[in-house]
Amino acid sequence: MILGLKNGDIIVKHWEDKTKYEEVYLKSHCEGSICGMAYVPEYKLVTSGEDNKILLWNLRSKKCESWGIINPVEDILNIGDKNKSKCLAYHLSYEHVAVGTNIGTITVRRNPKDLNIKAVSPDINLGSHPIMAMEYTEYGDILLVTNENNECYLLNVNNNYSKDQKFELESYFTSFDIDEQAKFIRTCTKDNKFKFYDIEKSKEVQPDEKHLRAASWKTNTCKFSYTMQGIFQGSTNPNYISAVCKAHNKNLLAAGDDDYLLNLCNYPCITENPKLKKYRGHSGVIKKIIWNGTDSLIFTIAENDKAIIVWKVEEVNK
Repeated sequence: MILGLKNGDIIVKHWEDKTKYEEVYLKSHCEGSICGMAYVPEYKLVTSGEDNKILLWNLRSKKCESWGIINPVEDILNIGDKNKSKCLAYHLSYEHVAVGTNIGTITVRRNPKDLNIKAVSPDINLGSHPIMAMEYTEYGDILLVTNENNECYLLNVNNNYSKDQKFELESYFTSFDIDEQAKFIRTCTKDNKFKFYDIEKSKEVQPDEKHLRAASWKTNTCKFSYTMQGIFQGSTNPNYISAVCKAHNKNLLAAGDDDYLLNLCNYPCITENPKLKKYRGHSGVIKKIIWNGTDSLIFTIAENDKAIIVWKVEEVNK
């Protein structure tokens, strides 16, 4: 696990290490939080933050191998929103590093070793609102971007990151899934609405459309999807479940509820009274659930309790 802290420190922790506290692994950004972070193959890490810097770290040698600035600044003591970044994304094939700024622009750098050389010029302007999240699709042909103004952009990577697709959202989404063919997006919004979007047609679609029904979703992080309805156990409170995630092998589902419990059940979970195993560990609402690559471990993080918990998975009997 690689953690970026609000004071700019980086902590690297192996899941088998059961010590309660971890020493600081790296002192990275000189001022403010680490807001953007992406893992780069060969045990490296690229980060962005509030100090106008983009940094490449070698996690083995604990050294900074490359650095770049987000935007030029005339007065080093007067860093503004154009020099601050809340998120970044790394393109595995092209090695591009896309950095979102607090003034609504995206700057794309050639690769982690040339962080001052732009792959796209000029920068991509998506308005004046801070970029909140970015992610490349599995095949790397689309960069999905959301901003603080509840807008979602799909940038065509192969066409110089053209921004010809845009969705207007009623509120920003807290989770989303892209289907395996990168044709549809489904989202859960902050105000608990379940929305579907057609990427090719750039519009919202209804969940009963024929092509959408046939879509196969690689991930399941949207708590209102049909295959997860049973996890609510008949509750009509949309906030009863705080986070969900299915295993990669599609056999198990993990979900956090408003009692701060982690629930484990078989997937799909479509019956009103599923057979659940419940585990207590957090003292706050679970906000994020991730399975490891072999589905043998679950990582959870909650608000307020300052804890990341690693769970060893046991099978749920049908």
